[in-house]
Amino acid sequence: MELFLALLVFAFIMLLVLAGFVWLVSGPERSDAGADSPRSDPAPGQNRAAPRRASPPPSSKSRKYLSEEEAAYYLVRDSEGRLPVRVAGGFFVHDGTRKQVPPGSRPLTRAGMRSFRVRGSSYYPDDCLAADTSPGKRARFKREPGNEYDPNAVAVLALDADGKARRVGYVNKGYARALSRRLEAGESINARFMRGAPAGVEDQGIAVVEATADDMRRLFRR
Repeated sequence: MELFLALLVFAFIMLLVLAGFVWLVSGPERSDAGADSPRSDPAPGQNRAAPRRASPPPSSKSRKYLSEEEAAYYLVRDSEGRLPVRVAGGFFVHDGTRKQVPPGSRPLTRAGMRSFRVRGSSYYPDDCLAADTSPGKRARFKREPGNEYDPNAVAVLALDADGKARRVGYVNKGYARALSRRLEAGESINARFMRGAPAGVEDQGIAVVEATADDMRRLFRR
């Protein structure tokens, strides 16, 4: 009987020792888990802000154009959704540096601003001279599914002094296909000339920008 009691006490002591050992091993893991809890993933619909450089990138060697790195840093919408860019001299210009934004800039495209140079204007000299393609004037588009060269062709139109629509060229093929589909679907396209000339003045090239109404007002602000 005494031997049985001694074995029972010994077994109880061994259980206590084993429990203490398990606690020592698992304790740090519980502590680490608690430390990580404030850094848990955000709730659905709450996205973390994208990290941004604390300071501007080094100025590019070009005094005229923003570098790709500069464009990615500067061309970001503010808290009110405004982009620090405007149209000046027929080009996109960054408000702060006063540098031109290179054509096809990805930050502008991602922001919903598309621009392109009108093609084939030289084939319509009379229409181009009569039409008003001044910066800020509305540009219109017309699908030409029967065009013998391109069934996705989209003509660019501008009004003359009498309000008549004049063909001043075409949208480039790379963009015409997508634009033609949008027009066919009945979408209203907000586009304006960003480079051109008043009626009666020979232009030095015509370019168009597509953007939202709010962006367009800011692009052509004085």
